[in-house]
Amino acid sequence: MTPEENGTVMSRSRRSVLDALAAAGAGGTEPSALDGKRSGVLRAVRHDFSGNTAVLARRFAAELAAADGETIAVKDLKAAADTVRNILKEEGAPTLALTDEKECRSIGAMLEKSGDIDLWRADTAEGEQRKARAAGIRVSLVKAACGIADIGSVGFFYADSGTSYPHFLSETVIVLLPSEDLLPDQFALFETYPESKTNNMVMVNGPSRTADIEKVLILGAHGPRRLVVLLLD
Repeated sequence: MTPEENGTVMSRSRRSVLDALAAAGAGGTEPSALDGKRSGVLRAVRHDFSGNTAVLARRFAAELAAADGETIAVKDLKAAADTVRNILKEEGAPTLALTDEKECRSIGAMLEKSGDIDLWRADTAEGEQRKARAAGIRVSLVKAACGIADIGSVGFFYADSGTSYPHFLSETVIVLLPSEDLLPDQFALFETYPESKTNNMVMVNGPSRTADIEKVLILGAHGPRRLVVLLLD
Protein backbone atom coordinates (compact mmCIF):
# COMPACT_ATOMS: atom_id res chain seq x y z
CA MET A 1 0.00 0.00 0.00
CA THR A 2 1.39 3.41 -0.97
CA PRO A 3 1.68 6.23 1.62
CA GLU A 4 -1.18 8.03 -0.14
CA GLU A 5 -3.46 4.95 -0.01
CA ASN A 6 -2.53 4.32 3.60
CA GLY A 7 -3.33 7.92 4.48
CA THR A 8 -6.73 7.67 2.79
CA VAL A 9 -7.59 4.50 4.74
CA MET A 10 -6.49 6.11 8.01
CA SER A 11 -8.53 9.22 7.23
CA ARG A 12 -11.67 7.17 6.58
CA SER A 13 -11.12 5.23 9.79
CA ARG A 14 -10.65 8.45 11.75
CA ARG A 15 -13.87 9.91 10.36
CA SER A 16 -15.87 6.76 11.12
CA VAL A 17 -14.57 6.61 14.71
CA LEU A 18 -15.23 10.30 15.35
CA ASP A 19 -18.71 10.09 13.83
CA ALA A 20 -19.53 7.06 15.98
CA LEU A 21 -18.34 8.80 19.15
CA ALA A 22 -20.19 11.97 18.30
CA ALA A 23 -23.38 10.04 17.57
CA ALA A 24 -23.10 8.19 20.87
CA GLY A 25 -22.59 11.44 22.75
CA ALA A 26 -25.52 13.05 20.99
CA GLY A 27 -27.84 10.18 21.83
CA GLY A 28 -28.71 9.42 18.22
CA THR A 29 -30.03 12.91 17.46
CA GLU A 30 -30.70 14.23 13.98
CA PRO A 31 -27.71 15.47 11.89
CA SER A 32 -28.64 19.15 12.37
CA ALA A 33 -28.64 18.78 16.16
CA LEU A 34 -25.42 16.77 16.01
CA ASP A 35 -23.71 19.53 14.02
CA GLY A 36 -24.83 22.04 16.65
CA LYS A 37 -23.44 19.87 19.43
CA ARG A 38 -20.10 19.62 17.64
CA SER A 39 -20.00 23.39 17.16
CA GLY A 40 -20.63 23.93 20.87
CA VAL A 41 -17.80 21.56 21.82
CA LEU A 42 -15.50 23.28 19.34
CA ARG A 43 -16.19 26.73 20.79
CA ALA A 44 -15.61 25.42 24.30
CA VAL A 45 -12.21 23.80 23.73
CA ARG A 46 -10.46 25.85 21.06
CA HIS A 47 -8.20 28.83 21.69
CA ASP A 48 -8.80 32.34 20.39
CA PHE A 49 -5.65 34.35 19.75
CA SER A 50 -7.47 36.87 17.53
CA GLY A 51 -5.11 36.25 14.63
CA ASN A 52 -2.25 38.00 16.43
CA THR A 53 0.98 36.55 15.03
CA ALA A 54 3.13 37.89 17.88
CA VAL A 55 0.87 36.22 20.46
CA LEU A 56 0.89 32.99 18.46
CA ALA A 57 4.70 33.07 18.29
CA ARG A 58 5.07 33.58 22.05
CA ARG A 59 2.63 30.80 22.86
CA PHE A 60 4.29 28.44 20.39
CA ALA A 61 7.78 29.12 21.77
CA ALA A 62 6.62 28.65 25.37
CA GLU A 63 4.89 25.35 24.63
CA LEU A 64 7.82 24.03 22.61
CA ALA A 65 10.26 25.00 25.39
CA ALA A 66 8.13 23.02 27.85
CA ALA A 67 8.90 19.96 25.72
CA ASP A 68 12.64 20.84 25.63
CA GLY A 69 12.49 22.13 22.06
CA GLU A 70 14.18 25.35 21.00
CA THR A 71 12.79 28.35 19.10
CA ILE A 72 15.06 30.91 17.45
CA ALA A 73 13.56 33.96 15.73
CA VAL A 74 15.22 34.84 12.39
CA LYS A 75 14.36 37.86 10.27
CA ASP A 76 15.19 36.40 6.85
CA LEU A 77 16.75 33.43 5.07
CA LYS A 78 20.28 34.84 5.43
CA ALA A 79 19.85 35.01 9.20
CA ALA A 80 18.49 31.47 9.07
CA ALA A 81 21.55 30.33 7.12
CA ASP A 82 23.86 31.94 9.68
CA THR A 83 22.00 30.19 12.51
CA VAL A 84 22.22 26.82 10.74
CA ARG A 85 25.96 27.36 10.27
CA ASN A 86 26.38 28.08 14.00
CA ILE A 87 24.46 24.94 14.95
CA LEU A 88 26.61 22.84 12.63
CA LYS A 89 29.68 24.25 14.40
CA GLU A 90 28.16 23.52 17.82
CA GLU A 91 27.46 19.95 16.80
CA GLY A 92 30.83 19.50 15.08
CA ALA A 93 28.97 18.34 11.99
CA PRO A 94 30.47 19.00 8.53
CA THR A 95 27.43 17.73 6.59
CA LEU A 96 23.85 18.96 6.41
CA ALA A 97 20.91 16.95 5.08
CA LEU A 98 18.06 18.99 3.68
CA THR A 99 14.74 18.57 1.94
CA ASP A 100 13.72 19.99 -1.41
CA GLU A 101 11.52 22.95 -0.43
CA LYS A 102 12.68 26.21 -2.05
CA GLU A 103 13.51 27.84 1.29
CA CYS A 104 15.77 24.93 2.24
CA ARG A 105 17.45 25.07 -1.16
CA SER A 106 18.08 28.81 -0.74
CA ILE A 107 19.66 28.32 2.68
CA GLY A 108 21.72 25.43 1.31
CA ALA A 109 23.03 27.62 -1.51
CA MET A 110 24.17 30.27 0.99
CA LEU A 111 25.92 27.68 3.15
CA GLU A 112 27.60 26.08 0.16
CA LYS A 113 29.41 29.30 -0.68
CA SER A 114 31.55 28.97 2.46
CA GLY A 115 33.13 25.82 1.05
CA ASP A 116 33.38 24.07 4.42
CA ILE A 117 29.91 22.51 4.58
CA ASP A 118 28.80 19.47 2.61
CA LEU A 119 25.16 19.34 1.56
CA TRP A 120 23.04 16.28 0.84
CA ARG A 121 19.54 16.65 -0.54
CA ALA A 122 17.25 13.80 0.39
CA ASP A 123 15.51 13.80 -2.99
CA THR A 124 18.75 12.72 -4.70
CA ALA A 125 18.45 9.15 -3.36
CA GLU A 126 15.70 6.54 -3.18
CA GLY A 127 14.48 3.86 -0.79
CA GLU A 128 17.01 2.12 1.43
CA GLN A 129 19.85 4.24 0.06
CA ARG A 130 18.06 7.40 1.16
CA LYS A 131 17.32 5.94 4.60
CA ALA A 132 20.91 4.81 5.16
CA ARG A 133 22.38 8.13 4.05
CA ALA A 134 19.96 10.20 6.14
CA ALA A 135 20.69 8.09 9.22
CA GLY A 136 24.39 8.80 8.86
CA ILE A 137 24.04 12.61 8.86
CA ARG A 138 23.83 14.22 12.29
CA VAL A 139 22.09 17.49 11.36
CA SER A 140 19.22 18.10 8.96
CA LEU A 141 17.24 21.10 7.77
CA VAL A 142 13.56 20.71 6.92
CA LYS A 143 10.59 23.02 6.42
CA ALA A 144 7.39 22.72 8.41
CA ALA A 145 4.02 23.17 6.77
CA CYS A 146 2.63 24.75 9.93
CA GLY A 147 3.09 25.31 13.64
CA ILE A 148 0.37 24.66 16.24
CA ALA A 149 0.67 27.35 18.91
CA ASP A 150 -1.33 25.85 21.77
CA ILE A 151 0.66 22.59 21.81
CA GLY A 152 4.03 23.84 20.48
CA SER A 153 4.09 21.36 17.61
CA VAL A 154 5.26 21.56 14.01
CA GLY A 155 3.39 19.76 11.26
CA PHE A 156 4.90 18.08 8.22
CA PHE A 157 2.96 16.96 5.14
CA TYR A 158 4.46 14.04 3.23
CA ALA A 159 3.18 15.60 0.01
CA ASP A 160 5.48 18.63 0.49
CA SER A 161 8.81 16.82 0.63
CA GLY A 162 8.09 13.24 -0.51
CA THR A 163 10.20 11.88 2.34
CA SER A 164 10.27 11.77 6.13
CA TYR A 165 13.78 10.47 6.79
CA PRO A 166 15.55 13.84 7.33
CA HIS A 167 12.77 14.83 9.76
CA PHE A 168 13.50 11.95 12.16
CA LEU A 169 16.79 10.15 11.49
CA SER A 170 19.22 12.99 12.23
CA GLU A 171 20.18 13.60 15.85
CA THR A 172 19.58 17.34 15.44
CA VAL A 173 16.68 18.52 13.28
CA ILE A 174 16.44 22.20 12.35
CA VAL A 175 12.94 23.21 11.28
CA LEU A 176 12.24 26.32 9.24
CA LEU A 177 8.79 27.70 10.12
CA PRO A 178 7.45 30.95 8.60
CA SER A 179 5.50 32.85 11.26
CA GLU A 180 2.62 33.28 8.80
CA ASP A 181 2.11 29.50 9.00
CA LEU A 182 1.42 29.55 12.76
CA LEU A 183 -2.05 28.33 13.67
CA PRO A 184 -3.79 28.68 17.04
CA ASP A 185 -4.81 25.03 17.44
CA GLN A 186 -5.40 21.70 15.72
CA PHE A 187 -8.93 22.68 14.75
CA ALA A 188 -7.52 25.49 12.63
CA LEU A 189 -5.13 23.00 11.02
CA PHE A 190 -7.96 20.90 9.62
CA GLU A 191 -9.96 23.98 8.66
CA THR A 192 -7.01 25.49 6.77
CA TYR A 193 -5.61 22.55 4.81
CA PRO A 194 -7.40 20.11 2.50
CA GLU A 195 -7.77 16.46 3.43
CA SER A 196 -5.43 15.53 0.57
CA LYS A 197 -2.60 16.99 2.68
CA THR A 198 -3.69 16.20 6.23
CA ASN A 199 -4.39 12.52 5.51
CA ASN A 200 -0.62 11.88 5.44
CA MET A 201 1.07 14.10 7.98
CA VAL A 202 2.90 14.01 11.29
CA MET A 203 3.19 16.52 14.13
CA VAL A 204 6.37 16.78 16.20
CA ASN A 205 6.65 18.34 19.63
CA GLY A 206 10.19 18.56 21.02
CA PRO A 207 12.97 15.96 21.01
CA SER A 208 11.96 12.31 20.83
CA ARG A 209 11.90 10.59 24.22
CA THR A 210 10.69 7.53 26.07
CA ALA A 211 10.84 6.24 29.65
CA ASP A 212 9.04 2.95 29.10
CA ILE A 213 11.92 0.80 30.36
CA GLU A 214 12.47 1.09 34.13
CA LYS A 215 11.42 4.77 33.96
CA VAL A 216 14.81 5.73 32.52
CA LEU A 217 14.50 8.72 30.17
CA ILE A 218 15.99 8.03 26.74
CA LEU A 219 16.31 10.86 24.22
CA GLY A 220 16.30 10.18 20.50
CA ALA A 221 14.31 6.96 20.86
CA HIS A 222 12.36 7.34 17.63
CA GLY A 223 13.32 10.79 16.41
CA PRO A 224 15.79 13.65 16.97
CA ARG A 225 17.63 14.25 20.23
CA ARG A 226 17.49 18.00 19.56
CA LEU A 227 14.76 19.99 17.80
CA VAL A 228 15.41 23.62 16.82
CA VAL A 229 12.66 25.67 15.17
CA LEU A 230 13.76 28.74 13.23
CA LEU A 231 10.75 31.04 13.33
CA LEU A 232 11.04 33.11 10.17
CA ASP A 233 9.48 36.57 10.37
